[in-house]
Amino acid sequence: MNIGFLITARLKSVRLPGKILFLLNGYTAIERVIQRAKTVVDASNIVLCTSVLSNDVPLVEVAQENKI
Repeated sequence: MNIGFLITARLKSVRLPGKILFLLNGYTAIERVIQRAKTVVDASNIVLCTSVLSNDVPLVEVAQENKI
């Protein structure tokens, strides 16, 4: 069985811009979500879904650093 994760994230927020990159005990919030997804035993694919806007480039970099 193939199990995949689609993680949706963006940095354009009105109330709290960039909240997904805030640090939580040494890791950003998006890195925590990625780490938790990787702990699932049968997970074969993890994909970070974001926009093509230039302000979301840091999310692409986090995805590449975490090899997803």
